[in-house]
Amino acid sequence: MKHPKTLVRIVLTVLVLGLLGWFVAKNWDDFSSLRIIHPWILLLSVPITILSLYSAGMVNEITMEPHGIKPSRKEVFALAAANRFLNQVATNYAGATMRAVYFKKKYGVSYTKFSSSFAVANVLQILISCLLAIGMFIVISGGVNKIGSIVTILIAGGVLVLALFLPTRTIERMIDFFRSKLNIKALGHLRNLVTEYGHVRSHPKMFQRMAFWMVSLTIISGVIIYLLYFSLGTNITVLEAIFIAGMTNLAIILSVTPAGLGIREGMIVFSASIIGVSPVVSLAVSILLRVVIALVSGAISLIFIRTLTRYN
Repeated sequence: MKHPKTLVRIVLTVLVLGLLGWFVAKNWDDFSSLRIIHPWILLLSVPITILSLYSAGMVNEITMEPHGIKPSRKEVFALAAANRFLNQVATNYAGATMRAVYFKKKYGVSYTKFSSSFAVANVLQILISCLLAIGMFIVISGGVNKIGSIVTILIAGGVLVLALFLPTRTIERMIDFFRSKLNIKALGHLRNLVTEYGHVRSHPKMFQRMAFWMVSLTIISGVIIYLLYFSLGTNITVLEAIFIAGMTNLAIILSVTPAGLGIREGMIVFSASIIGVSPVVSLAVSILLRVVIALVSGAISLIFIRTLTRYN
């Protein structure tokens, strides 16, 4: 019998894909009329995607520093490419699992330590995405009069700010108290995770450097989205594209389908609709984005396959 969580994911996946199929069928005439008007612009998105993988690799390098290791630029670039590819085509967190196994086998980094770095990176990425999305929205809307449309983003950002300053020592004492009363093995794992989270978070200047590369990564993603819209003959501004990119990064919170299928596409359509862009064009852009990222990151992963499979 399947685990209840697995059944929920299956149901949600079927529901999301069903909604996407219904939307495409309903607007088929509009979809069939879309054409790639500027193919050279589409090709230009390839080197920009490679640049985004380099930025992601730099984030990976920084997150591993608290554990006393410094992988080479070649390693982190290859890992970023493989991670991005798996996130486009495989089950949830397949990319993170691959990186965890790599660092465990080659550097002896425990899964708990990797999970703490992964958690810190995700929290910071979502926080930065929230702030960038809010900032871009204020600029492109000409003020704060329309800020009500993204109240949920503000709330999420506030929660994540609190998460960055969680009193880990207090939480550790609380977990120790419950461990003394309850014989639950999972509490021990949770305690280790909280300890490592505090260790990673306190690393000197780590957040500043991670923030720089994450802001760069979001802006680069916005440029890619801008190019994809332009390739289909739809003009949006770079600031609008960065807003869409920031909003799309929040899809990590809702990763309930394999490879985020339908979730990321839905976030792009939703974000674009806020600024008045056609949902049909936006869905086409989201599909193009997934294809471009999968092809580029997949090709780079194959080029560096020996790096990714050499643990000694």
